[in-house]
Amino acid sequence: WEKDNNSQRKLVAYWFELGDHILYDRVDLFWVRIAMRGRQVWPATLKVLLETNSTDNPDRDQQRLQELGGLVYGWIHRSGYQTPQAESPSAAK
Repeated sequence: WEKDNNSQRKLVAYWFELGDHILYDRVDLFWVRIAMRGRQVWPATLKVLLETNSTDNPDRDQQRLQELGGLVYGWIHRSGYQTPQAESPSAAK
């Protein structure tokens, strides 16, 4: 991302997790929607968005952001993050 008014440059990385599926763009969402078709309950969606200032070394910036993304992904999954399961209507009574 770049702002013209003061030449600020940002580098962003993002992904979505929907159950066991990792999505990076709309094409991925298309395939996940097909895979989940017919389910009464879908898992919660987790969105991860990372942002950093861009420097004069774009390769290093990208490497730094990828390393951070790997740490965040590991932290999410190592910490036992689980998508909450929705209760069925009969269990809620």
